[in-house]
Amino acid sequence: MVSQDATGLNADAESAARVTDELGLTWTVLGDYEAAWIAAWGADDDNVPQHSYTLVDAEGRLLWRLADGAKTSVEEVESVVNSALP
Repeated sequence: MVSQDATGLNADAESAARVTDELGLTWTVLGDYEAAWIAAWGADDDNVPQHSYTLVDAEGRLLWRLADGAKTSVEEVESVVNSALP
């Protein structure tokens, strides 16, 4: 989920597609244009979106979450995704 685009505005599907392409990701990335993800998953600190990473499987189960402005790498996220694949 991409909550903001490069300009700081709420991300849309095009922003999410651009991130997917730029990083060479092989999983679905969604844009959070209405900021619903931020509100639902608590990635908001005093109305300021914080870096957070959440991986949810096809059944909606939480696989992994890193929040509070912490940073990660594509390799770390990819490792979590790959470990969840059959």
